[in-house]
Amino acid sequence: MKEVKLLDVGGNVNYKNINMAKKKKKGPSCWKGYRAAGKKKSPSGKKTRGGRTKMVNNCVKIKKR
Repeated sequence: MKEVKLLDVGGNVNYKNINMAKKKKKGPSCWKGYRAAGKKKSPSGKKTRGGRTKMVNNCVKIKKR
């Protein structure tokens, strides 16, 4: 819970409690029958905003025994 000050039209201060929910990270995603085995550089050569090569999941086929 986070308490936030809000001003109304008349300039009065109102206090309001707000729940700050954390963002949930998505797990590694791959196609059906494949699993993520680490990361690798993007095969298309896409870059991040910082200029580095983007990293993507290294999807490998699940071996059947």
